[in-house]
Amino acid sequence: MNIDCAIVFDEDKSFISFLSLEKRKLDFIQEIELPLVLRGGDIIDFLYDNIEIFDKKIKEIENKKSLTVRKIFLGLPWSFVNSKVVSETYILKRKKKITPGDIFLAKSYLENKFLDWDDFCVHNIPIRFKVEGVDYDNPPLNCWAKKIKVKTLLMWIKDKAFKDFESVFDSSDRNFGGVIAGPIGLFSHVYEKKQGVQVVISIDYGKCHIVISDKNGFNFIEYGDFGFKKILESLAKEFIISLYLAEEVFFRYISFKEFSYSKEVTVKKGDSYINLSVQSLNMFVKKNIKEELERLIKEIRQLIGDKDFTIAFVGRLNLKEGFYGFLKKFITFPIKSQIYKSTLSPSFGCVRYGATRFLENEHKGKNLFFQRILGIYNEYF
Repeated sequence: MNIDCAIVFDEDKSFISFLSLEKRKLDFIQEIELPLVLRGGDIIDFLYDNIEIFDKKIKEIENKKSLTVRKIFLGLPWSFVNSKVVSETYILKRKKKITPGDIFLAKSYLENKFLDWDDFCVHNIPIRFKVEGVDYDNPPLNCWAKKIKVKTLLMWIKDKAFKDFESVFDSSDRNFGGVIAGPIGLFSHVYEKKQGVQVVISIDYGKCHIVISDKNGFNFIEYGDFGFKKILESLAKEFIISLYLAEEVFFRYISFKEFSYSKEVTVKKGDSYINLSVQSLNMFVKKNIKEELERLIKEIRQLIGDKDFTIAFVGRLNLKEGFYGFLKKFITFPIKSQIYKSTLSPSFGCVRYGATRFLENEHKGKNLFFQRILGIYNEYF
């Protein structure tokens, strides 16, 4: 069985998710974590230094499950990718029915016009098309027109960086599937298509990442003042324990389910032992998280306005018992569950998007590739 995988980084560890591709059906296999930390340095050097460790872990999964990794995708940190929304009219050679090939050429035209010669386009995600004065959210295939106006989101890195990524994976004899921008991987971790107003919040280690999608495109927001680390720091300060001990306490004793009794646990603090109330621990953590999320949602609501929207949460809090029940007590609008709740990072979204590119596909169908080639052929000849 062929599978794909994606590597992503957080501030305290790295993650790899694996996805099977049997008979055009996508199935999540598992996510693994590694204690490899990208500390704001050069991502190329980090990969070169650690590619053997990543490769060893991937081989372990291949051998254990009798699978073969076909492609490896790389989920890039948010700050590594440039983005901008552009709009331009592409003129056809003659008035004709619009084909997938025409859409492909129009998108390529925008890339060539708005990106520098040494830029590598990571994503070209159409937002809107306009033909004969009519707006279309999807490619206006089979419409008769002489020109197409396209509004699209371009995301890019430098061509040299992409070639360096290829070289890293070539050195381990792995097939590099390409790079996925962090925000797109996060959106794809939960949603399968753009529909209405959609929000996804990833509570990562040091930061909180938010993607808002609506008919006008995407809004990418990065909050540096809230993350899993801040939750631990608040817990450590409140109960006068170390950050390391706070993390142990969180994973052992914190639950979002209701407690109907009081229980104490004894933990070692330095050379002595202290007793902590499990109920007090849980009440404090839930209150802290509720306040932070309410603040974030208030800011999101200010950006969105009065529109209805769905919201989803990604990250380590999802693994705790009762998390979604806890959210529903103070969030009144629809909460969309992750497709696979057992994941700790958006790595599944990166490999899922790498395998499908559903936001960039010009036409859904079995013969997309051949339709595109035929469209280009007809355009030129």
